[in-house]
Amino acid sequence: MLGVAVKTAGDALYIACEMEKRAVKLYERAALIWPDGSIAAAIGDMLSQEREHLRRFTHMLSGRVPEHAEALVLSARAAGILFDEGLGGAAREGAFASPAELLAYAAGQEALAVDCYTQFAAACAAYPEAQAAFLAIAQEEGQHLATLKKAQNK
Repeated sequence: MLGVAVKTAGDALYIACEMEKRAVKLYERAALIWPDGSIAAAIGDMLSQEREHLRRFTHMLSGRVPEHAEALVLSARAAGILFDEGLGGAAREGAFASPAELLAYAAGQEALAVDCYTQFAAACAAYPEAQAAFLAIAQEEGQHLATLKKAQNK
């Protein structure tokens, strides 16, 4: 995960938005496939939470979108981090077998996000603005991870 070419907070936030968009798309597609029952309610909860993440990160981005070519590179980089096998991969891992399995799957993805953003922060130490943005994103994801873990223990 190290080696992402991020020099600004805008780039960092753009990657975070792209990663959140993948999460939203995954849960939107899952909701179409599993529209009923307790798993549908769990999918709806996850979708709501990921949409809120995307809203927060988009607000933090506030128009600092990278140039087109750089945006394409950052989008491609973000695509291989979370939910890298998409809906099919999540289903193969049993994420939709039950609400408890979905919570476990989502917690695993959040743990990856925290690790990723922390590594990105370390990799761009020469760019304090980008580093601070990645650390703020990692903290936000860490809070979501804690919420998921708490829900798992209920």
